[in-house]
Formats: sequence, structure tokens, C-alpha cells
Amino acid sequence: MRPIDIAIIVACFAAVWFTDSRAEWSEADTARQITVTASLYADWRQTSYIFDHPERFTELNPLIRNPDNYFAVCAVGHAAVAYLLPSGWIRSTWQNVTIAGQALVTARNAERGVKSRVGFFVGYTIYF
Repeated sequence: MRPIDIAIIVACFAAVWFTDSRAEWSEADTARQITVTASLYADWRQTSYIFDHPERFTELNPLIRNPDNYFAVCAVGHAAVAYLLPSGWIRSTWQNVTIAGQALVTARNAERGVKSRVGFFVGYTIYF
């Protein structure tokens, strides 16, 4: 299992766990954090496609050297920061800005012709 697979599973379980363990963490926070994780997953898959096709695409984010490690850190780090932020508008703004930013990035990538590889199974990939 790749680091990003583990990070996504941990982030999803953490979001669900936070709902039960902290009164300040709401169901809306959980829904937003799951959406953040899903949007990071979509970006990770597009970024992996970019790295697999260097003759056609160039990654525009200079911080990404290894997509698996980068997005694993992002998924877990974002959930940790969201958990530490006070409930209310500060946490929801943190989550919503990330969701909006990820939507813009993945839409721009799609316009550039970057496909999104989806699949956890070795040898089985669906391109969108």
C-alpha cells in the first residue's frame, strides 16, 4: 500500500473519529473534511498522471517532488490543522478555502488535458 493510500484512510477515519471524540467537532466539520480529503485525492491522481507523462505536462507546483509523499502529508496535515482550529467560522473557512482551491486546481488541470487516474487496485485504472 502506498503512503497516500494510508494517509487517505487515516484522514477519513480521523474525521469520523473527531465527530465522536470532541464536542466542538460537528458533523458539518466531518463532511467538509471528507470533501477536502476527496479533493486532495483527485488532485493527487492528476498530479501522478502529470509525473507519468513528462513529455506532455509540467507540474506547476514547485513543492511537489514526489506526489505520493506530498499528498499524504497534505491529507494528514490538513486534518490535524482543522482539528486544532477553533470550531466555527475559522475551521469552516480553512476547510472551504481548501475545497475551493482544490476545485480550481483540478479544473485547470482537466482543461490542460490532464486525466485523473482513479483506482486502488494494481493493474486496474480508470481514466476520466
